[in-house]
Amino acid sequence: MHKKCLYCSGWLKKGPIGVITTTMNEAFETGKSVVDDLISGDLTVKAEQQGCHAMLQLLHEKGVDVVSFEEWQKIDRAEVERGKAQGKVREKIVNVEDMLGVAKS
Repeated sequence: MHKKCLYCSGWLKKGPIGVITTTMNEAFETGKSVVDDLISGDLTVKAEQQGCHAMLQLLHEKGVDVVSFEEWQKIDRAEVERGKAQGKVREKIVNVEDMLGVAKS
């Protein structure tokens, strides 16, 4: 069900299920929803809109611990390093507390 001007895809949309093509198809659906909302006029793009800054402020006010892109890069590097040690491309950090520990270090 599409809610106007609310978009997500991947695991955020349905949880950790499916394969890459599932996620890809959901991303296409999300893109179509954005275009549909633009065409209908429900979604407008204006320079004065706050965008991600307003979202980050709201999350901060609600006490949500946000992982920045730079912090995500720390997680990514740690997973790649762990994978190399095991002869793999990466070793996922599956424990959220461990992941946040790496991100916030």
